[in-house]
Amino acid sequence: MNVEFANQLRDRGHEFIDAIVEAAAVRLRPVLMTSLCTAFGAVPLMISTGAGAESRQSIGSTVFFGTIVSLSLTLYVVPSLYALIARNTRSPEHVSRLIEKLLGRGGKSDDAEPDTAQPLAPPASRPGPAG
Repeated sequence: MNVEFANQLRDRGHEFIDAIVEAAAVRLRPVLMTSLCTAFGAVPLMISTGAGAESRQSIGSTVFFGTIVSLSLTLYVVPSLYALIARNTRSPEHVSRLIEKLLGRGGKSDDAEPDTAQPLAPPASRPGPAG
């Protein structure tokens, strides 16, 4: 979601690094809230006792630490890799506008004539094997 939000900001004209920083800042609270709620929701499993506690503890530990690792990947690794990989690219919307311009659809308005192409007919049924 951070990458998609950064792409939307780039489409709106934000500079590359500014879009990454703003996307990370805007998405920080929702990412932290969902990840920490999931991680702390697994704490009762981690501290469980009684019959079957070993399996619940292993599941709780896996959920807790997996969520913490994915949180750190989301907050640090994904924006860093995006900054490295997408540095020399243009905004995704730029490519769409370029394709529309090349196809001659640049100024198409909503009140243009509707598409009059006929829908495809269903395939003719074939008889099954005789027998």
